[in-house]
Amino acid sequence: MDAFLPAGLCLTHFSEPAPQGVTGDKADRHRRVPNFLIMEWHKPG
Repeated sequence: MDAFLPAGLCLTHFSEPAPQGVTGDKADRHRRVPNFLIMEWHKPG
């Protein structure tokens, strides 16, 4: 984020999708440390 914010971008969406296709301990591990983060940035103006 250190590169995006100084460039004048605004974070408009952030999500950590829940794990799919796994259960039990493996699903719990993926919830604590997600494999994917989805961010959407926009430059105002």
